[in-house]
Amino acid sequence: MMSRLSITSRTFMIMCSVSVALAIIGIGGFWQTAYSYKRDDLAVRIATASVRLSRAILPAVAENDQRTIEAVLAAFAGTPEVSCVVLTSRNQDTSIYWPRETCVADNPNSLLHVQPIRRSVRVLGEVQVYFTHDMILAELFLVIRVIAAGLIGILIGALGVLWLAQRHIILRPVERIIQAIDNIKIEDLSTRVGDLKAAPELQEIADAFDKMTGTLEGATMVINQQSAELRDKHEIISQSLDYGSAVQSRLISLDPVSGAFVEIDGFVEQLSRVGGDFYIGFDQEDRYILFFADATGHGIPGALATVVLSMAVRNALALNPLAGPDVIFTDVHRRIITGLKD
Repeated sequence: MMSRLSITSRTFMIMCSVSVALAIIGIGGFWQTAYSYKRDDLAVRIATASVRLSRAILPAVAENDQRTIEAVLAAFAGTPEVSCVVLTSRNQDTSIYWPRETCVADNPNSLLHVQPIRRSVRVLGEVQVYFTHDMILAELFLVIRVIAAGLIGILIGALGVLWLAQRHIILRPVERIIQAIDNIKIEDLSTRVGDLKAAPELQEIADAFDKMTGTLEGATMVINQQSAELRDKHEIISQSLDYGSAVQSRLISLDPVSGAFVEIDGFVEQLSRVGGDFYIGFDQEDRYILFFADATGHGIPGALATVVLSMAVRNALALNPLAGPDVIFTDVHRRIITGLKD
């Protein structure tokens, strides 16, 4: 899936993943630290207020003035975070609850502060203050929403920056490289990418491409020059072969048979235009001589051998027309050795 995405999309997804992971870790640490700080700060404020209120409640506790005690307990709950206040006095058998007797059960594990009520060193009772963390959580959630909004804004800005960076640093240089490759396809070997003013990695690719195209252009020029030379040589060789074929075809001949109801004809096809296969037919008064030969080699070397051999046979028969085959072969053999030696 990731392999089909652009570089910008991949980078943005990686940034989002890393940012979300870091945000989760950071928010977790922030939550614990901020919550502990807020609770400790609330405990300090409640403790400070409790010291003052405990002085006001002393006369009421000593005289067991129920209305005054309830009024002072209500003052303990002057902070919105306080959810329950309980007074336990030695002068009374039962505890006094504010705002209702079930408040402790409604707020389990939320005891925040215990304030003893003393007269000198004598302890007359204590006040237990319970709290609710709804306001703390609301404040923390607000901070987290602000952080999330800021993070989203940063990621959106980063996406825009990445898009611009990809356009100027990656896409345009890549388009130039692709265009240069397309020019190479249409055999424009003079194409060069040049200075991209892009990322160093892309510039290295462009430099390597330019170096390759320079080498390819030089090699192509050499190949074209060699091809032209080969065409010239091929034309010369073709002309020589045509001339040699014309000469060799004249060497191959059959005399018509005289004094007999026999016709003789022959055909030879060389592997190349010229070669080492040939035959000669001589009509004499009382005999007809056929000479077949296959000279070693193909092409020009074989044709040259047939020229030497044909001339040797013709000369041998011309000088000694009545000789037998053994004499003719001996004479031909001698003439070939002499001709090649010279």
